[in-house]
Formats: sequence, C-alpha cells, structure tokens
Amino acid sequence: GTTSSERDIWFVGYVPQLSTAVWVGNDNNRPIGGGATGGVYAAPIWRNFMLKALKNEPVQYFPSPAKFNRP
Repeated sequence: GTTSSERDIWFVGYVPQLSTAVWVGNDNNRPIGGGATGGVYAAPIWRNFMLKALKNEPVQYFPSPAKFNRP
C-alpha cells in the first residue's frame, strides 16, 4: 500500500504461523518519491524477514473453508 504523495508505504502479509507488517517512510513526513510503492519497497523486506523467521518451520496450510462450521 501507498499513501497520497508517497509519504507512507506498507505491506502486510500472513501465513498460518505468523502475521507481519512492514512500514517504510520518513519520520519527518516528507515524501519518499520516485514512484515508491509497497510492492517495490516494503514487500521485499517482508519476504526477507519471513524467510528467516520461518526457516526451520514446517510448511503449514490454511484450513479449507469446507472444514469450518457454518453459522
């Protein structure tokens, strides 16, 4: 995600074991500029963190919607 004027950029992602968010921006509210987007700046940071955080964890999958009880 990106705010107007490219002041804040973020990416949020999750797997069954962990959810994380990455924010990129300036603490003085100045624009980052250069066509900055969450996919270009924040997503690679998220990916690198998740690879390290889950390095020795087995792959887990979300349960199928069919396994949830209907209200």
